[in-house]
Amino acid sequence: MFEEGKIEIKKLDSISGTAITSVTSVAIINDQLVINGANLSGVTNVRITGPSNFDKTFSIESKSASNLI
Repeated sequence: MFEEGKIEIKKLDSISGTAITSVTSVAIINDQLVINGANLSGVTNVRITGPSNFDKTFSIESKSASNLI
């Protein structure tokens, strides 16, 4: 089990260079990772890292500005 950690967003605003994406919640629903937030439509993949060298990149099955699955 993972301890509470941080979420890092690497999507940048092409004009100002600042991060414009935010995540408000992450859950596993029906065996799918569900991420809710704002300005998520430009995200191309999701990577989770953790203890014991856990490092997994997930493909995105569906997305909108406020939701990734």
